[in-house]
Amino acid sequence: MLVLGMEIVFTKSRKGMPVIVMGPYRFNKVVSAGPKFRWRCTRNVHGCRALVYTFYDEVIHFDRYYFLTVKKW
Repeated sequence: MLVLGMEIVFTKSRKGMPVIVMGPYRFNKVVSAGPKFRWRCTRNVHGCRALVYTFYDEVIHFDRYYFLTVKKW
């Protein structure tokens, strides 16, 4: 699946936790309610406030604005 030209990959972290990789960004699962999940950008300490919402492993919403405000490493 492509969103804004970035491929979305569902994978697992080194510790076995679910992770979404979208281009250079990684998202950790933070909230679940049945088949609906909310994922938070792992660069939140660098200013990334992006959230991704999924429903049955399909991205249903995310706010592109937050990607544009991330400080570079």
